[in-house]
Amino acid sequence: MNFIIKKILKRFTKRPLGEETSMDQRLWGGIGMVEFPKDGGILTYVHGHDYPFRGLLDKDIVNAIGVSKRMIPVTIDWMWKSMEKHMKPVDKYCEAVREIHRVFTIMIDEEGSGLEKMFGQIRDVICLYLEYDDAYRFRFQAAFSQLDPTKLKLTEEDMYWALPKPFNFPGKKEFARKIAEEEKAKKEQN
Repeated sequence: MNFIIKKILKRFTKRPLGEETSMDQRLWGGIGMVEFPKDGGILTYVHGHDYPFRGLLDKDIVNAIGVSKRMIPVTIDWMWKSMEKHMKPVDKYCEAVREIHRVFTIMIDEEGSGLEKMFGQIRDVICLYLEYDDAYRFRFQAAFSQLDPTKLKLTEEDMYWALPKPFNFPGKKEFARKIAEEEKAKKEQN
């Protein structure tokens, strides 16, 4: 069994030498400062960027996460295939599960990176589990009903760092225009 696990991990951890990662691209200017605001969180200021990154840009952690992320599609596909025959039309699910399905569908519709199939499978498996395993559903409803939606909204800093990502979000075009205008004004000043 260990042999199989080692073989799988070896396959998923291979990266051609010298291949630039998205983290390398983001950090091209180098980290200038890391700030720990009084209300919590971390702000990472990167040279050459006008907006701080909300969170810590740690290349080692991002690369370690990348290894496990490569195993997610295989796992989700297996889960989805094993449960597909038990899925039912969305309108037959309870209200809470229909809402989870609706929000996931919005995310999928805004995606542009080729992950739509995997996100759809994640949505379908989560919805199936929540519909048929009420112990999970009730816990999920109790916890998630306490979410503060204002804390989930993208800030200007989030939008700035999300602009190059291959998905749409509310206000993306307008924010991209604003950034372009700011960059144009900077060039005119210099």
